[in-house]
Amino acid sequence: MSTAGKIKEEPKQEFQPVLCDMCVDTQVPALKTCLKCEISMCAQHLQAHLTTPVLLQTHPLTKPTMPGGLSSGAVRCPEHGKLLEYYCLDDRTCVCVSCSIEDQHRLHNMKSLPSAHKVLVEKLREELKDLDEREKQAKALKSWETKQTKALQVSTEYLVKSVSSLRDIGCF
Repeated sequence: MSTAGKIKEEPKQEFQPVLCDMCVDTQVPALKTCLKCEISMCAQHLQAHLTTPVLLQTHPLTKPTMPGGLSSGAVRCPEHGKLLEYYCLDDRTCVCVSCSIEDQHRLHNMKSLPSAHKVLVEKLREELKDLDEREKQAKALKSWETKQTKALQVSTEYLVKSVSSLRDIGCF
């Protein structure tokens, strides 16, 4: 049997839940990770972030992230080390507050990440709608082309028969 016909199996990864960083005696699964505090929290320890207005507004929460996942730089500005909280629509990149007011992005069209998400999702929906419309137009053109090709074939066959008939009766 050839190797091309075999399906390569990926090694199975065991599901390991992200654990609460604040529970020291027990291993409790985390519900959220605070990007600012860089800790994962269970329901009990998450309560302060959900009930304190200042924390609720200034500490972005995300799905639980494995330890070390935040230190990869994906949520921190490589230049300033600050949390990436804004999106530059002009450069299509996430930026920190320092980048947005002091550096190369200060005159650009900036949005908060949730606001930028809404804008980009809506833009994507519009593009998908445009693509659907273009696909319909392409199908209609293909159908028209097929009909015209068939009509041309019929006309060509009729013309060949007519010329053959005329040649047979001696007109040519």
